[in-house]
Amino acid sequence: MATKHGTRREHLAAIEAAHAAGLRVYADVVLNRKVGGDHEEEFRATPYNPDHRKEAMSDLQTIRAWTHFAFPGRGGRHSDMQWHCWHLREKRAPLDNRAPIRQTS
Repeated sequence: MATKHGTRREHLAAIEAAHAAGLRVYADVVLNRKVGGDHEEEFRATPYNPDHRKEAMSDLQTIRAWTHFAFPGRGGRHSDMQWHCWHLREKRAPLDNRAPIRQTS
């Protein structure tokens, strides 16, 4: 469960430290928040080693991923906002300075 925010062990140690200080800890979790996009998009990204999150496996390359969320079921009822790959990018490593995106439905 290692992530960019720490390992499971570090997470549990932080909770234990909070408990030791008399604090209660509540989890605010959103599961599968952005799974199953409506359309593919093409953009440039750097692949990273899944076992070593900070280790790049190669230089930037063009990839396609299901990162365009059009929310067709809501029909613009609450918002006409659509999510694209640049909304989902890692803040510390921007995707090629918002390189032009080509939708490939």
